[in-house]
Amino acid sequence: MLRNVAVALGLRVAGTALWLLLSVVVARTLATQDFGLVFLVVDISLTGGVVVALGYDQTVLRYGASYWRDNDMHSLGRLVTEARRAVSLAGAGIAVLFLLARVGGVDTPVTKGVAITALTAALIYGTGVLMVSRDVLRVSDRLSDALLGMAVVRTIVAVTLVGLMAALSILTAELCLLCYAGGLVAAIAWSSFRTKGLTLPSAGDSNAIGWKHLSTALYIWPGETALVGFGRAAGISIGLTGNLNAAAMFLAAQRIAQLGTFLTDAVTTSVAPMLASSSHQNRQDAATRASTMMLASGMLGSCALALLGRPMLMLFGDQYSGTYPVLLALLLAQLSWTVLGPTALIMNMMGQERLRSAIGVISTVLLLMALSFCDSALQAALVYAAMSWLLNITCWFAVWKTLGLHAGVPGVKAAAFREAPAKVQALLSRFASSR
Repeated sequence: MLRNVAVALGLRVAGTALWLLLSVVVARTLATQDFGLVFLVVDISLTGGVVVALGYDQTVLRYGASYWRDNDMHSLGRLVTEARRAVSLAGAGIAVLFLLARVGGVDTPVTKGVAITALTAALIYGTGVLMVSRDVLRVSDRLSDALLGMAVVRTIVAVTLVGLMAALSILTAELCLLCYAGGLVAAIAWSSFRTKGLTLPSAGDSNAIGWKHLSTALYIWPGETALVGFGRAAGISIGLTGNLNAAAMFLAAQRIAQLGTFLTDAVTTSVAPMLASSSHQNRQDAATRASTMMLASGMLGSCALALLGRPMLMLFGDQYSGTYPVLLALLLAQLSWTVLGPTALIMNMMGQERLRSAIGVISTVLLLMALSFCDSALQAALVYAAMSWLLNITCWFAVWKTLGLHAGVPGVKAAAFREAPAKVQALLSRFASSR
């Protein structure tokens, strides 16, 4: 477990550093509105990737971990085939929707130009493909390969191409997104190459549908989409209204705030298979271990960014220096996940995906309603922070009521109380033997 966390952490650090470098180069090369447009499209593609995955990324984690543990390669191969087919169908659907939006004259920054519209649809599909490939590698004990593609290959190719075009003074928003697409293609190629090394058997009847997998995926899908959309709703909402300057300010602060999540992301990436394969008897231990690691990593990241956030924002340019209050509000939001633990992941991995989906969808709808009244990046960030705490408190109570588990700080404290008598007894025994 600790080795997996260390590997995930190392690759996350590398990927985060590259992502920050990419953001800084784009911010310093392009105008503020173009920077806002580029990362608006990137955020839409990251959210849309979850949409086209149709819940199969989490389904691969949930069932794939057990299939791999039991050496049931036929079932794993069938699950992977179902997941890839679902992503392809959903990707085609997204392309049609964007085409209709473009033809219908829907007035948003991502549907005004043919190039931006096509790139956005393509990036959404590519992100969904990469997510499934990543999670196939995760359940097969190839965590380093999974994160290398997602966190490093994708970004290092993009930042290299963007840096070259910036040096030649030919970088535009469209070319920047093409560079990002190139990185995404490279990451997909890497993950596909490493997945082929698993030599999974064919799924048999290509028309067969795994109803158990499909039903689980569709239960997970709304909540997973809502959760990812929840985290990116504020920036996307501001950008889609056409206020790209305000979106740029919010997204710049968000880019810095996300640096504080690479530690917690490394933890959740590592503990998901453990939670999925845990037995009924050791569920609380698994939840406590995950919560402990999330608490330590989250506090470290948040404190570091609260201290270093202002000078880091200056890297983007002088026009972004006033977004420090926005950054603090976003860190306050992240603190809710740190304190209350990986509740959404626990629910997904332990059979409560339907309830978790309902909570996620309702919370996202409420957030979007509240954001409609916001006129600035700071107001949007404060609303997002308040709704983050509401979402995670609700998920914490759901985990407690349905699974009987204590996540987050309460779970860590409960574990300490449970272990206290044994520790006292050990100390007394050691004292007695020394006499």
